[in-house]
Amino acid sequence: MKKFILSFLPLIALLCFSCEDEPVGKANINTDYIEVNSELYELLVDISGRIPEDEITCIDFNYSFTLFIFDEQQQFLEAIAMHNDAQFSDLLEGLQQGQSISLNFPITGTLLNGELVEINNTHELKESIDQCIQEEVLGNCNAALSIPRCIWKVTDPGNPDNPYNNSVFVLNQDGSANYHYENDVYFGTWITYFVETELHLNIFIQDDTEIGEEWNFDWKLDYFSNSLMILSEGNRTYEISTNCDLPCFSTAVYQECELENSPGYAEFNLQQYTYCLGVSANSNEGEAIRITFHETEMDAMDGIHAVSSTSYINSTNPQEIYPRASDLDTGELVSIFAFTIEAVVCD
Repeated sequence: MKKFILSFLPLIALLCFSCEDEPVGKANINTDYIEVNSELYELLVDISGRIPEDEITCIDFNYSFTLFIFDEQQQFLEAIAMHNDAQFSDLLEGLQQGQSISLNFPITGTLLNGELVEINNTHELKESIDQCIQEEVLGNCNAALSIPRCIWKVTDPGNPDNPYNNSVFVLNQDGSANYHYENDVYFGTWITYFVETELHLNIFIQDDTEIGEEWNFDWKLDYFSNSLMILSEGNRTYEISTNCDLPCFSTAVYQECELENSPGYAEFNLQQYTYCLGVSANSNEGEAIRITFHETEMDAMDGIHAVSSTSYINSTNPQEIYPRASDLDTGELVSIFAFTIEAVVCD
């Protein structure tokens, strides 16, 4: 993420004045006004850190610098040197509706890579802050989407019978995506970006059937947080919510509570273990796979005697389960996995 450190040029006009400036003694008073409570003013408030949860952290001011203050008729009142965020925040908070401030342009910005940028007016200042905020939003959104060892569960809030309810996305930090629909896993890509001021999530699933037709869109992200995102495209709206508490994320053994009156036996949803098998586009050259579950490695190798993936009761305790990954179209074996399930006593 780019981070700007703004450095304000001195106030003394050594050679000439801009046509937007009015000289007061030796000082150059810029009349490129920023009105109190305007959008740009509120952005400056956020940069100063007055409200921690709203603070814009991708831009730091390099103190000291001077602000010009104007009254309701935009008559110059005073120039005040700012020395730190707290002082800047207090001043901005104390100004009254109708008053204005201005900065002594041009100001310079330094990117983290050492590149210098020059900002010559409030329009360019607003553009720089907007770009910074967009990059910060993208960074936060991408970090939330690709939290390791978490899944994103799909819900259609307007249709409880939507067949894609409870399907799952696993979005990886390298931009690859796994889409889990029942026992099938599809592979693709994801990327976020802005279209003007709108945040978008582009999803591409490598599939030319109804799965690809449902998901391969440039989705508008109407809302996002670390735990919930709302996607819309045309008349479609989906919510995806995160789950980082699956058994396979926390322990090597998948444990469930014993059934009442059946010591040593429990009911297991084996399907949720597919998110932890480590399958990726490299597993089958990007082609979709189907996961089935078997009680013996030989059955898994032969692709026979598959057990229920959502409601399986163990036959021994503990017990090894063997997931088989096969090509969705041809049924050919791709990989064999193994994990342990165990029925445990719960209070």
